[in-house]
Amino acid sequence: MTAKPVLPRMTRPKLATPNLMRVPKSRGLSILGQISGDFAFRLVVTGSMTNLNVRSAAMAAGWDGKVPLMASITVEATGIIGSTSTAAYAFDTDVLPNGSRVTLVNKGYIVGKGGRGKDYSSSGNAESGGPALRAQAPTTVDNLLGVIGGGGGGGDRSDDAYGGGGGGAGYPVGSGGNSGLDCSVGGMGHGSSGTLTSGGGGGRGSVNAGDAENGYYCALTGVGMSGGNLGNSGGEIGGNSSGPGAGGAAVTGNANITWIATGTRYGTVA
Repeated sequence: MTAKPVLPRMTRPKLATPNLMRVPKSRGLSILGQISGDFAFRLVVTGSMTNLNVRSAAMAAGWDGKVPLMASITVEATGIIGSTSTAAYAFDTDVLPNGSRVTLVNKGYIVGKGGRGKDYSSSGNAESGGPALRAQAPTTVDNLLGVIGGGGGGGDRSDDAYGGGGGGAGYPVGSGGNSGLDCSVGGMGHGSSGTLTSGGGGGRGSVNAGDAENGYYCALTGVGMSGGNLGNSGGEIGGNSSGPGAGGAAVTGNANITWIATGTRYGTVA
């Protein structure tokens, strides 16, 4: 009788254990951002705010300011970004490290501050409107449903130098200039403040007129010019030493921007 052949013993192969990367939780960082070595920052604006600096906002969220920044900012239809000063931008990317990119979707308003209307007794020009957006780093902008506009310039005073100019459009709005009110007559007053998109009307002053022989009376003076709408200069009287304020720029640093949709823009784009 022949012996049964001895078969080799079967062994189950060991499966390799995958080398999983543990990603610690960290404020403001997405998993993708940590793995790729950049910092992901996201902001959604639904109300009103002023002077948004992307670099500063990201650093407040934990960015170290050194690795590339991937910022995504959405301004919803109810959102407004303005500026507290006509000398400062409403939205500014600031300077960012190489490899950074800002993505902006604007469905609301990014506007400069409105310029103040000219006072009846002031010399020189009314206040100019402030700038809206500055891109100092590569930025992609979708403005299909939004408005980007410089602040409107303040309006000129009246030709008799008694009526104050209206304030320019923007956020915050430009206030109206003061009128000369030497006496009380119905319908006179200071220039009106602007609105978010439109300039305010000019004011009408009043003066004491007449003489002792014929009697004195209160007379209305000329009306100051209206403030400018977004991105536009205020109204100008001409023929005097004063003048309106210029409209603010809509966009500065356009060479750094890739436009998905330009949408509505008021003011210069350069």
